[in-house]
Amino acid sequence: MRVASEGPGKIVGKKQKGCRVFILLISLLIFSLVSAGAEAFTWTVTDVVDNPAIPGEWSLRGIVHWAFPGDTILFADGKRDISLLEPLVIEKMLRIQGPASLTQTGSSAVLVNTSPTIVTISGVTFSGATDKNNSYAGSGVINWGRMRLTDCVMTGNRTAWQGAGVSNTETLEMVNCVVRDNVSNKGGGGVFSSGTLVMTGCTVENNICIDDAGGGILNDGGTLEVRQSFILGNIANSALTNDDMFMGTNSGDGGGISNMGGTVKVIDSTISGNAGYWGGGIYIGEDFGSSSLQISGSTISGNTAEANGGGIYSFRGTVTVENSRIQLNTAALSYSYGHGGGISLSESTASLLAQSSVSGNLPDQIYCSYGSSYTNDGTCTVGGAVENAPPMLPGPPEGNLPDPRDTSGEPDVTALANDLEDDGSDIFKRVKEVLSADLDGLPGGLSATLHDTFAYEDVPLSDDSGDGVLPVVFTASWPERVRYYMAFGKCDEGDISARSVTGYDIPERGIQLEVRPGQPLPEGVEVPEYYEEGEGLMTWRNVIADNGPYDQNREPGVVTVRVAEIQAEAEEPSSGSSGCSAAGSASAAVLLGLPLVFLVGGRKKN
Repeated sequence: MRVASEGPGKIVGKKQKGCRVFILLISLLIFSLVSAGAEAFTWTVTDVVDNPAIPGEWSLRGIVHWAFPGDTILFADGKRDISLLEPLVIEKMLRIQGPASLTQTGSSAVLVNTSPTIVTISGVTFSGATDKNNSYAGSGVINWGRMRLTDCVMTGNRTAWQGAGVSNTETLEMVNCVVRDNVSNKGGGGVFSSGTLVMTGCTVENNICIDDAGGGILNDGGTLEVRQSFILGNIANSALTNDDMFMGTNSGDGGGISNMGGTVKVIDSTISGNAGYWGGGIYIGEDFGSSSLQISGSTISGNTAEANGGGIYSFRGTVTVENSRIQLNTAALSYSYGHGGGISLSESTASLLAQSSVSGNLPDQIYCSYGSSYTNDGTCTVGGAVENAPPMLPGPPEGNLPDPRDTSGEPDVTALANDLEDDGSDIFKRVKEVLSADLDGLPGGLSATLHDTFAYEDVPLSDDSGDGVLPVVFTASWPERVRYYMAFGKCDEGDISARSVTGYDIPERGIQLEVRPGQPLPEGVEVPEYYEEGEGLMTWRNVIADNGPYDQNREPGVVTVRVAEIQAEAEEPSSGSSGCSAAGSASAAVLLGLPLVFLVGGRKKN
């Protein structure tokens, strides 16, 4: 403490000194009481007029300015509806407690939080945000700090940027909130987050992202956890037009949730009725970095994708599905080449665990492109009661299904048999790749031999434009270490009537049904006569494009396909999980262009 003096060289007397010390102590005490009491002090909004230049003393903007950190703000009866002219900016820890409604009438966000200490808001509705000619994104709530929202509603907000309802770049918790009827252009129609976001008991519904990813939620490199929540009826890549928006042409990734290079957990939640281009329910992936998706105790149902992945689409990601249901989703509403009604994997892996089910999806349950695989812990169901193929896939007109022609001994078949004995050939490497995915690794070598070869020739399609496809459905049974793969003859340009075979390839395909060895058959499944109890059973689907790489006939509206059934057997047992690239069998049968059914007849085992 500094010693006070009355003049040069004169010390203040003890009585005076003691008095001044007492006054200083009283001042410190008062300051401490004011500071301590600030946390418990409650302000009440009684003035609904918003004047950003000169805020009223009892207006919301004025109270936010003058309140101490930790203060609580309430709203008087009849003073709960406030029209804002500029965004309300919070820079310190406050508690704002509704019910109240904040509506932006200018061109900006409704509320912007920059506080490094947590701001808590409950029972408030945020609406009317727009970012036309304004530096702020037109979000209901923008969080650049720490925030907790409880029982709040974000609705009717529009932005050309990201996150029309909520935009979060730091740390945000949302509890029992509703994000509904918001529109963005650049991602996250309802919610955008690049930070940490935990949502519990929330509903994200009927939001639209016009020109990017995440109709409901976009997680851009952050961490997102969705618990006990509903993600319903959101759209990515909509045909909506708006005078304040620039209409883009990029595809919409993830109608419900899009995860770009981050981590997403969906726990005890429902994702339903969403629509996107890639990934109707959920999209995960990124060109750089990695994305992961964990689904536990949840339902992914009734979602649609214009391309692949009605329920889930993963690009260079990791998917874990535990005790969850992925059902009644649809891929390719407008396109014949869509795959993965339930799950579509591209350079990705998926794990099915703890009695999960993937069933009732169209046109298939699980689809894997090259470099992808999935595993099943043996308790999960893929497929179930037989579903029909989607009607938009053109096949042979009724009554025009040809009988297969045996092609054994023909030059391309002889060459294929020789290639299967050469472990350096392309087809042997491909067999090894898919068998390894099926068996979750190959601890030893493998053998590959021809089981059957045949051709379906000059199959007329119902679409004779040259743009049609021939659906191929293949059903096979298999013991634990054996798989049968359907390889299709590749072709060169050839002449107008036929192309020459340049080799064989095992194409990507969608799994319709998978039953592992020892797993009980789903109810309603009719098995082929060659099936033996205890074996595995699989049905997969592919399409042969008219004039595509496997069509030997260049005439529009007519398809010729050469098929080789390859038996692959691992030299020693493995852990035995299933891979997407697989269609193993102890014997097999093929259907062309028919709704998916299981053959009652078929070739006997050799």
